[in-house]
Amino acid sequence: MNCIFCKMDSIASSSIEHIIPESIGNVEHTLPAGVVCDRCNNYFSTKIEKPLLEMSYFRDMCYCAKISNKRELDPLRDYARRRSGVDFWPLNKRELYPPDFMFVESGSPPYQVLHEWTLLYTEHQELYLVLALFGVEYALNMGGPEVDGYRNWLGHNPDRSPLYPDGRFRGIKGGQEN
Repeated sequence: MNCIFCKMDSIASSSIEHIIPESIGNVEHTLPAGVVCDRCNNYFSTKIEKPLLEMSYFRDMCYCAKISNKRELDPLRDYARRRSGVDFWPLNKRELYPPDFMFVESGSPPYQVLHEWTLLYTEHQELYLVLALFGVEYALNMGGPEVDGYRNWLGHNPDRSPLYPDGRFRGIKGGQEN
């Protein structure tokens, strides 16, 4: 296989070319490893993409669209990969519904939700991954080892979850409708 840009052999290249830069939120539109050689991918990243994305227009647009850059996630990555930076990365945990809860929608049989997730940006631009497994909600701050911002959000939004913005879901627990 040859690189589509320099035409040199790229069979040993490991770079995945992001057609739209990963740093502005793209994780889907990519070319497989080897289509662009490591050298050309690095060139486009450092000489074209980086200066372009450092322009105030793109920084402002990413901020308005609430797109985190890779550097904002570095503390979490360091903790996950090497357990470095902090001794413990806290999370908020609470039960939304019991594990045997069955959701009910008009015209459909009851069903169980095993997992669900969303991203929450607080008013202070903190990014939280909110994940529920078998009815237990976990909230993890993607930018730093604290969950006070999420707890503040809960204080302003009592009895709600970012997973259910309207604060309601219908279901059956132990044969009784909620």
